[in-house]
Amino acid sequence: MQNTILVSDSIKKNIQEFMYNSFDLKKLVSKKVKETIIENFNEGKKILNENINIIILITYNMGNYPFITQEDLLKDIKDKLDKVITVDDLKKFNKIIRENNFIQEVIVNYGLGKKYWKNTIIPISNSGSIKNTLEKKFNYPFRVDFILVCHACLNVYFVAEIIRQNMKEQHWI
Repeated sequence: MQNTILVSDSIKKNIQEFMYNSFDLKKLVSKKVKETIIENFNEGKKILNENINIIILITYNMGNYPFITQEDLLKDIKDKLDKVITVDDLKKFNKIIRENNFIQEVIVNYGLGKKYWKNTIIPISNSGSIKNTLEKKFNYPFRVDFILVCHACLNVYFVAEIIRQNMKEQHWI
């Protein structure tokens, strides 16, 4: 992320410990992270205590498993928090998380999936590749070496064309 949120080293340590261990809201470190998220909520917005646990679980999952599906998030909320929420509810939680800089920083910089976020997901999103693929438009990547190791390629035809074009430009063919 471009703008980093300034927090103390002890808070960073708590967040990292929380993200690197199994999800358990009863642990002391989980309680400290919960307090930190509540304190750092954007623009002083109040969040209901019953919803903060859902937001924390989504944050934990997105930071550690960047390619988790929304369906799996719903199942995890049911299994780990014993709460059943609708798809519309999940969309609302996603919007809250997307608009919260502090939570975004936790997801992108502290979870086990931080390299996927920084080296794969964010660059693909920023390049316009996802939008272009959905609109069936061709889009050259900005880094071919990334495409060669990508496990979540968006369109095999485009990848093959890009590799062929790069090989021509490098005079390999």
